Amino acid sequence: MSREKLRRAALPPVQENIDKLEKAINEGNFYGAQQMYKSISARETEGNLKNLMREKR
Repeated sequence: MSREKLRRAALPPVQENIDKLEKAINEGNFYGAQQMYKSISARETEGNLKNLMREKR
């Protein structure tokens, strides 16, 4: 059985992410801000790696 890859939704613009992080920090939601930061940086890293692999082909 083959599994179809789920397509990720388009990522929000960078400034929108920054605003969300600032809001979470200002509200004292440090854990939530940390989790958002981890998610965003993981997606960015994954996207950059995929782009590098495409360029090398």
